[in-house]
Amino acid sequence: MNNCPKCNTPLKPQARFCHTCGFQHTTSFSGNTPFMGMQKPKNRQRTYAFIWLFVTIAFLIIFILPIITDIDMMDGGGAMIMIGLVMFITGAIVTPFFFKRAKRFDDIVSGKNILAYWVYKANEWNEYTNAEYAKRKNEKWGLFWLISIIAFIVNTIMCIVHPDGILIFVFVQLGIMVLIGISAYLSYTIPYRNNKKNIGKAIIAPNGIYLNGSFHSWKGMSARLDYVQISENNTILEFTYSAMVTYGRRESYTVNVPIPENEISAAFRIVEFFKVNIE
Repeated sequence: MNNCPKCNTPLKPQARFCHTCGFQHTTSFSGNTPFMGMQKPKNRQRTYAFIWLFVTIAFLIIFILPIITDIDMMDGGGAMIMIGLVMFITGAIVTPFFFKRAKRFDDIVSGKNILAYWVYKANEWNEYTNAEYAKRKNEKWGLFWLISIIAFIVNTIMCIVHPDGILIFVFVQLGIMVLIGISAYLSYTIPYRNNKKNIGKAIIAPNGIYLNGSFHSWKGMSARLDYVQISENNTILEFTYSAMVTYGRRESYTVNVPIPENEISAAFRIVEFFKVNIE
């Protein structure tokens, strides 16, 4: 028996609505492989949570140390207190966030209230991997040149205003291009190599997606699912969600989940499910 993904009330077989909260269930589990045979992936979110917990404790000690050992404020004590306090507050916010993500990850990979579990054929996954690689590569290098041109214009203006600092501005420009270039290269080569190592698996749940090692969740910390749609050629299930990065500004993320052969009808049911239940 499945539970309601909204209030966790046990659902009757074939139930379309939760009798407790009214949450509509327009789709049932879809899978081209038995879920119980899946080997559970490593929960990296819990690893990140413990790393942040360690960092938080370490900076709490740094914050307290000058107070209990009478380190003079002018001899570094003040800096230790300020840095320790800022990082401790940051860790106190981030650590629970990752522990909550770890719990959501466990729920998804355990098969709790999932909408679909898809395992791809070799040719399906290779086609998807190559297409995503080409798309990400074009996007990242396009962004690289955009930022580089903006930086070049700014540095050119600075060179005109301060001609004695031309050499510094040249190094700044080169440094920016190197850092952005490395970031761009890694942002599409690392996922590509990861996808090439194993045949892909996708788990789709009401609150998130696990796609071949990558975990995406639109629950908590101002995150929300904006829309779900199927690509024009009916090969990709597109999930777009967003999160607030600064006050008043949200950043969007799109996850492209390939639709396996013979699962297009399930993909349309999933789209309808989210259309009805997106809050």
